[in-house]
Amino acid sequence: MHNDLSAYVGQAEFPALKAAVDSFAYCSRYLMQKAARDFGPHPGVVLYNCVDTSHSFRPAAGARHPKSLAFVGRLVPEKGVLEAIRVCQALNAADPEADWTLDTYGGAAPGVSSYETDYMRQVGALSAAVNREAGKDVVRLRGHVGHERLAESLARSTFFLYPCQWDEPFGMVLIEAMALGLIPVASRKGGIGEIVDHGVSGILIDEAGDEQRFASEILRLSGNPEALDALRRAALDRARRFSPENAAQDLRALLERLHVSAVTVGGSA
Repeated sequence: MHNDLSAYVGQAEFPALKAAVDSFAYCSRYLMQKAARDFGPHPGVVLYNCVDTSHSFRPAAGARHPKSLAFVGRLVPEKGVLEAIRVCQALNAADPEADWTLDTYGGAAPGVSSYETDYMRQVGALSAAVNREAGKDVVRLRGHVGHERLAESLARSTFFLYPCQWDEPFGMVLIEAMALGLIPVASRKGGIGEIVDHGVSGILIDEAGDEQRFASEILRLSGNPEALDALRRAALDRARRFSPENAAQDLRALLERLHVSAVTVGGSA
């Protein structure tokens, strides 16, 4: 399951579904634990998503802008892009000589989407207001870009800003950013805490709407190069945990356990 199980099945249907499968696989402990609360005990395991860091998503050589933020995600309220823009605004207000910038990548839906929504218009209006206030383009709306170009662009940023407003089931984009050497500063929502270890491989903020707290944490880190380097190294190590090889090993182990269980119950191979 990559999303909340209750979005697909109700209480009345769940017993039949449970009887029809050997195990449920969830992409995070958060989802597995929520399903257990919603539907009661049932066989389940966590199979984390993976990111191939052997090609596009790996640290790039070259200069990284020290006062740069990046956001990647659908431009929808739950992803928190308005909050990310306000964080950039707060950073420039607190540190006006630094020229903090925010590059956002994404559209209204996954993939290429050319239509606008009311929320996207709010994003555009706030971006324009922040840029007028700063007297320059500090917020840049990049839209949808391909994976390779996205990786090249992200690799020039220092912080990955993710003020997610909902209980994110997992958060693949965080792993991609960490694999590129960015330091994640994210909401402590849903499965995000299974990717980012607070104070070790990034920073987690308890209040998703507290833009000032996001800004103060980023300012604190930006003045401490040793802390930044330590977080970046830990983030890179953490991203490698979510490799395709580890995902394949976890899946193989699950299938072997299910096979042994089936043989034990059925009495034959």
